[in-house]
Amino acid sequence: MMTASRQGVSGGCDHARWAAPKADVCANYHRRNQARLKTMVYTHPKVVSYYKNSAGDVPTLYGFRIVDYWKWTSRVNPDDYEVASPA
Repeated sequence: MMTASRQGVSGGCDHARWAAPKADVCANYHRRNQARLKTMVYTHPKVVSYYKNSAGDVPTLYGFRIVDYWKWTSRVNPDDYEVASPA
């Protein structure tokens, strides 16, 4: 997000007072990440960890490669954000 934030939220939102990711975008990210983590050792039922929550999810870990994260966040999609313009 650092690259994207330096570029500004494009698409007519360059002078926004604030921008926050939409709830459905966050939920989709969480769903994809947890699905990926379910294929890894961190969420195996035999693994005991204080990182796991009561649902067995591991919200503190990232299940993808850093290069994937960079690709997904190197450009801003204005449709993914709720934006408030200055009054």
